[in-house]
Formats: sequence, C-alpha cells, structure tokens
Amino acid sequence: MRLVLLSQGPSVAAWDGARGEGVIGINKVVLNYSCDWWCFTDAHVFRDLVTQVGHPLPRVFTRKKCDASTQANGGAEVRALWDLMKPHALWFEDVTLPPMPENIPRHGQSREPRWNKFSGLAALGLAWVLNADEVLCWGVDLGGDRDFTGFKNPNHYEGRWELERAVWRGLCEGFAAQGMRVRRMPDGDWR
Repeated sequence: MRLVLLSQGPSVAAWDGARGEGVIGINKVVLNYSCDWWCFTDAHVFRDLVTQVGHPLPRVFTRKKCDASTQANGGAEVRALWDLMKPHALWFEDVTLPPMPENIPRHGQSREPRWNKFSGLAALGLAWVLNADEVLCWGVDLGGDRDFTGFKNPNHYEGRWELERAVWRGLCEGFAAQGMRVRRMPDGDWR
C-alpha cells in the first residue's frame, strides 16, 4: 500500500495531488490539504486548528495525554469535535515499532527510538501501523526556519533539525529492513 505524508516544509507545495491509498497530514497541513489522517504531538495543535479543518474530518494519531488536555482546555466546539473524532483515534502509546538500528537517537534509559518526539517522525510510525509498503513524503524539508505558509516558526532551529534528521534516517533504515520504503519527494534525496 502506498501512503502520502504531507509535512509542513515549504516543498509541500510541489505535491502533485496523487493520494495513493491515503494521506497523512502533519500539524497545520490539514488546513490546506484534504487528509485521511491528522498526526500531531501537541494538544494545542488540535485545539487551535480543529474548528478550521475541512470535512470529512481526518482520523487522529496523537498522544493519549492530548485527550485529557483537550477535555480540560478546549472550548465547547473543540470538545464536541474531539468527542466525534476520539473513538476513531489511534495513540502513539499503542504502537510497537519493528527493530530499529542501534545508532538511532533514543529516549534515556528506556532505549526506545525517539520516533514520537516530533509529529513528522510519528507519522512514519502511523504509516507502519497502516501497513504501508511505500510512503511518499512531501514537505519533509528537515531544515530552515519557515513553514509552508511562510511563517517563521521558533521551533524550527538547527539543533532540532539535527536530531530530527538523525532519527528520520534511522527510522527509514529500520522500516526499509522490514519492507516499508520511505521516499522524499519530489527528488527522493534525504541528504
């Protein structure tokens, strides 16, 4: 199964619109592109954006703590949308990845690969859960300080990109060994 992953880098604008068997949108990409899945690590992304997301609503892939945070901090409309989406959500905590290379950055003593630290990395975990054999990634620029809308994001800095690139490469290597090919589009180069 071929899936498309749309991330927030400026190069997402080059997406050719081919949907494969499904589209995973990361963070605010779901505002501009119709997605089957919405992957985010922070509850505020849901609270801030869900009322602007087009219909049909995408399925959600996130952390379990986003549930309590949304219930406690979301307004009535946000909570109502969450109640519609939650029964169809998948949770990071319920995902078990295949064996990954030893050189991939890991969480402290747990030694778990840092696959769910950033939304784009977690989206690769979702592709694995959905049994993809190929993932075409658009907007996975892994550098720069601007997103696809031109917004200068303070969370986009070189130290973050160094970590994310290292984990991304390790995940791609681990998934490839299990038969899931991850391709950066449009050129396929991960630099």
